[in-house]
Amino acid sequence: MDLIEFKKSERLFPPKGTDGRRTGVQLGKPSSVRVVLRAGFKNEKNPIFVEVNSEYYIVHPLRTKYPAIETPKEGISGTFRLDPKLKTFLDDVHKRRGRDYLLLLVHPNGVAAWRNLRLYLIDTYQKQPIDIGYEPFSREWDLILQ
Repeated sequence: MDLIEFKKSERLFPPKGTDGRRTGVQLGKPSSVRVVLRAGFKNEKNPIFVEVNSEYYIVHPLRTKYPAIETPKEGISGTFRLDPKLKTFLDDVHKRRGRDYLLLLVHPNGVAAWRNLRLYLIDTYQKQPIDIGYEPFSREWDLILQ
């Protein structure tokens, strides 16, 4: 729900000097997005970009797809149902938690999958958590890693 409200507010307050319309954009074609570190920001860990939608977690740059985690039966301590390959991937990230972190790019329809992944990470790696960050993301954007 927060992502929807965020997108609505973007339209209400277009960038200064514009009328809110984007030029040079063809309907149906994704627009490019470049993720750039803020000037002066010292990044000590490497981000692992993961797109989150209602069905999949897509890990970049290889675009490896893992099915979304299903909701546990009883709250955070319930049994999570997830693909064994996703568990292996997350265990590998956990081993490299001092060097890497997950940057979750959440599509508007991926809030439930994001929440389930977050709950799973909290429940599974309580004593030595994996660092995560998250940002709203649109299916109309392409992720360009440099």
